[in-house]
Amino acid sequence: MLFLSLLGLFLSTSSYHATKTLYVAGLLEMSDHWWSKYANFLPTLFQSAADEIFNRTDILDGYELKFVYGDTKGKEGLAGKVLNEVLSASPPKIAVFGPQMSDEVKLAGAITPFYNTIQMNFVAKTSTTKDKSVYSTLYSTNYIEDDLNPLRIALMNHFGWNRVATLAYNDDSFTSQIDEFHQALIDNNMTLITSGIITDLRNVENHITRLKQYDSRVIVGAFRSSAATTIFCEVYKQKLYGRRYTWILTGASMYRNWIKNADVKDITCTKANLYEAADYMITLDQNQLSSETKVTISGRTPAEYDSWMKSEASNTPYSITRSHPWIYDAVWALALGLNNSLKYLNGSKLEDFNYDRSDIRECIIKGMDEVSFDGVSGPVSFKDGRRIGQSFIQLNIEDNRTDAGRFDPYTGSITWDVTPSSLWPGFKWLIFNLIICGTELSIKKTCFGQIRVALSNSLARSATTQLIEKTLSSWFLAVGFTSAFGALFSKTWRVHVLFHNNSIRKKVIKDIQLFAVCGVLMAIDLSIMVPWTLFFSLQRKEVVVTIEDEENDITHKEIYTVCTSSTQVYWLCVQYVYKGLLLAFGTFLAWETRRVEVPALNDSKLIGFCVYNIVVVCLIGVPLNHILDDEQKTARFVLMNCFVMFCTALVLCILFIPKLKLRNETDNIKFVPSLNGKITSTVRPSQQTKAPSSGSNPDEKYRASEQTKNGHKSVAEASPALRGQALSPNPTTDTIIQSFVAEDSTTVC
Repeated sequence: MLFLSLLGLFLSTSSYHATKTLYVAGLLEMSDHWWSKYANFLPTLFQSAADEIFNRTDILDGYELKFVYGDTKGKEGLAGKVLNEVLSASPPKIAVFGPQMSDEVKLAGAITPFYNTIQMNFVAKTSTTKDKSVYSTLYSTNYIEDDLNPLRIALMNHFGWNRVATLAYNDDSFTSQIDEFHQALIDNNMTLITSGIITDLRNVENHITRLKQYDSRVIVGAFRSSAATTIFCEVYKQKLYGRRYTWILTGASMYRNWIKNADVKDITCTKANLYEAADYMITLDQNQLSSETKVTISGRTPAEYDSWMKSEASNTPYSITRSHPWIYDAVWALALGLNNSLKYLNGSKLEDFNYDRSDIRECIIKGMDEVSFDGVSGPVSFKDGRRIGQSFIQLNIEDNRTDAGRFDPYTGSITWDVTPSSLWPGFKWLIFNLIICGTELSIKKTCFGQIRVALSNSLARSATTQLIEKTLSSWFLAVGFTSAFGALFSKTWRVHVLFHNNSIRKKVIKDIQLFAVCGVLMAIDLSIMVPWTLFFSLQRKEVVVTIEDEENDITHKEIYTVCTSSTQVYWLCVQYVYKGLLLAFGTFLAWETRRVEVPALNDSKLIGFCVYNIVVVCLIGVPLNHILDDEQKTARFVLMNCFVMFCTALVLCILFIPKLKLRNETDNIKFVPSLNGKITSTVRPSQQTKAPSSGSNPDEKYRASEQTKNGHKSVAEASPALRGQALSPNPTTDTIIQSFVAEDSTTVC
């Protein structure tokens, strides 16, 4: 019997010595404050969580959490005094829970680092505590409105919004989140079109007017529901609501049923007006109680925990706050942080903690930074002391708030619970993408030249935007002009040489020389195009043109690709100067030879017409191509293609339709052998040798025929002499052409 008694005493003593108590201070507004009805239930909640942790062998095994409380009465100065008293009393407190009011937390949070004590916040919301240089030991399991900014940016990215306006009430909790949001806009290359700070609700009209003047469509607001009645009354009056507008507000400060409970005596709107103006507004919030059905770290689902804790509260005279899941998870977060710190203590123990042990504090901070678990309020982890967790997108219709989607801060993604288009009444999401390969207008290009121009135009209108096609298009434009206009230019130049000042030069211009002229022009083109292509190649660039359809409230975004380079303007200038000089000289030659009427040179006038046609089209088309901007690209595309097709078709018609007609009238054209034996065409009979009509005297017909034959014979026999001597000072046109024909073996037609 004595043995059993001694054994029980030994086991009891061993168990007592095996469990170490870690003391935690609790600062609560337990009296003389409106929150005391909630604060007095918190000791029950703390102890319930501590008991569950104590029964776990995998978390703080051998340790027990014990709470010591102090009443702050909701007063900032008293909170500082009570904190000092609680911490000064033995034994040392390894952590502090509370207080719950923002002003109290700002004071207490600045004191606890000097005691090397961890502080847990779970109700108070203030952005001041973000400053880790002051609040280095503060950790929060609740959220502040600033934590919603990543969701705001993600929402804007999801819908492609890049212009936004903001409206905030002049309060630290609101201005802080808006200031941080403004910085996030800058970091994400988004545009803040206007921002307003409401200092007096009597001036709300001016702020709403300003939003309308700046055509604000997406408006991020930060104000309480008490101010929302005045704000949305003005929104209703100025019609700044409906499917054209999106209001994004903070759910925590916009209480549910705020319109139902609103006092409309001081405003000129009815509740029906407020319902209409506020319908389909979006609120962003973090849920206090998770909607997940999986078991949390406590061994209960969030719903099971909620029922259990409310049952516990029903057995007390106190009320349970809506924030109780955050408070419950705060106890678990501290326990896990202390448990994680054990591996960093290096021989020290948690029970060795005192206010001079900054080394133990640093170990606990490392452990707290590693905390990550599924709590009843959702996933719990910390970054710089601020909670990282899911936030929610909520749709508000007739004062009813439902979750529409959730944001995962770890992945930055939004998971939708509803179709996103249902966020707006009568919403239809339209996106128009137009992919066009950009082209530069070149001077448009006699047979192969015109074909090259048409081919270059076809490439420009192709659906693909491959750079090789754009490069080929540029080459076809340049080479096509040279081969087409160069041929016209060289033939006009030959006529000008033959008939300049009504005298003929001693040396006749042969066709081979005309080809040489075209070759020189082509060489100049190559000297420009080759280095441009090899060393300053084209690059693809996307151009976005936005067109607003105000009547139908549709934004059309046209995205097309142009092929360009940073030095393109210089190369185009070189091309324009070179081609422009050629056009100017060609126009001069065409004008100088306008009075030449030689049947053998039957296309001299036609060539002049072609030159004029090309010059006029280029003088209109080239400037027009550069004047029309990107938003008028359709008009530019149509006009440029019309110019191309009109110019090339007209040149071909002017040159070749008369030749086709002439081919059917060969009965009056005589062909004689040239000096080298090749067939050379001669002129039609002149008036002196022209065959008489069918009604003339037969003798006259015979004499005229013989005269024509003898004339042709004399030309052939006289050719050797003509080669070595100059012609008479005032030769007849027939003599000039006969000499030219005798000299050149190529058809002149």
